[in-house]
Amino acid sequence: MMIKACHLIPQVHDELVLEVDPAFTKEAALLLKVCMETAASLLVPLQVKLKVGRTWATSEPFEAVELKDETVLGP
Repeated sequence: MMIKACHLIPQVHDELVLEVDPAFTKEAALLLKVCMETAASLLVPLQVKLKVGRTWATSEPFEAVELKDETVLGP
């Protein structure tokens, strides 16, 4: 269950830091990206840049791709 595998650690300015079980990295990244980019309707698009790593300093860009099984984003 992803809800027990993902925890918000700190929020720093305009960044969110999450601790995620590696088995759920793709699902958590996609969920975060979709939620943040659709949080508000603006004239300009909201863009989310994802990074993944064992520490904040060693994180590297991560591309969240659409999942074929959409049940991950359900209730």
